[in-house]
Amino acid sequence: MRPGSRATPTFSVVVCAYTFDRWDALRLAIESLLGQTLTPREIIVVSDHNPRLLARVRAAFPTGHRAPERGPAGAFRRAQYGDRGGNR
Repeated sequence: MRPGSRATPTFSVVVCAYTFDRWDALRLAIESLLGQTLTPREIIVVSDHNPRLLARVRAAFPTGHRAPERGPAGAFRRAQYGDRGGNR
């Protein structure tokens, strides 16, 4: 966005998760993001080596982008480098 521009900014949010222990917090975080005055263009939930958690996110939020991790220390690197999974 250029200085002085009145255009509405767009942004994405990456939420990293790896355990069911924090499901309620994850669900509330996503619902909070969806309820903001200025909503993200996309919410990317990265499930770090937990296919069951990814399936639950898919069921609860069917229109979002979910990214399973494919390497070690996955969620951190995917959030850091985007959908390349940390291969920089």
